[in-house]
Amino acid sequence: MRTEELPERERAAWDAYRRGGAEWELRREEVRKDPLLARFVVQNAAREMVATFERSRLQTKPIADGPFERAQAELVALKEYSTPLLVQSLQVKDGVVAFLAGDVLVRIGAPAVLPTAGLLGDARAETRRRAAELLGKLPAEPAAEADVLAQLGVVVTKDPEWIVRAQAAQALALRGSQAKLTAHPTGVLCRALLDTDPAVAIAAAQGLSLLDDLRCFSRLIDALEHASGRGEPKLVVEIERTLGSVSRDSKKRTPTQWRSWWEANQKRLQTERA
Repeated sequence: MRTEELPERERAAWDAYRRGGAEWELRREEVRKDPLLARFVVQNAAREMVATFERSRLQTKPIADGPFERAQAELVALKEYSTPLLVQSLQVKDGVVAFLAGDVLVRIGAPAVLPTAGLLGDARAETRRRAAELLGKLPAEPAAEADVLAQLGVVVTKDPEWIVRAQAAQALALRGSQAKLTAHPTGVLCRALLDTDPAVAIAAAQGLSLLDDLRCFSRLIDALEHASGRGEPKLVVEIERTLGSVSRDSKKRTPTQWRSWWEANQKRLQTERA
């Protein structure tokens, strides 16, 4: 629909947005108080963002007041109305649209956490993967963090698609480390070390390195023995790296040697970390 075909209120609001400047700064606050008008503006700002994305990529330097940048900034400014729309955009098949929506949601931050977590149960694997990936980038939401970690833990444990489990394992470690809530993520990722898909087990090992929780140590040794027996060299390397990172000792050891080392050093490490 062309601008001149819009109803008067919507046309006036969109014209003010396009002119920008102080006039729009004042008008935005009026729009914010009108849910229907605010949703109209964010829907059109989202369309503008997608439509001008390719052109913006050709620029050697970002233009702060370019149409693409302005559209993104407006979606952040009206986040209470744009967040549901952007989260919904994570479900579309168009990867560019989903990428742009995720990029703005990261800028919106904590208000996007719970709506994004709601997509972890989506029917499409790619939507679940996108939601997990985004949760790894979004900041902690203190009031709901334990619940979000629990939801990610279920995905790591039960999702039928390996790529979703692996992405959720990464997100679980990132959020647990950031929020300093390591007990639950450590337990989940210890179990994921034995996932039937090596990519998930590798993601779990990398996540445990990030969490740096001594409670994983014995399970890491068991997983090293298991991976060695199954002939999974990439997983063996990642587990060895994590053992070295958590122990602060980079020397390579067999599982039997690591068990002896752990028995001799466990109390010292626990005291140092206390």
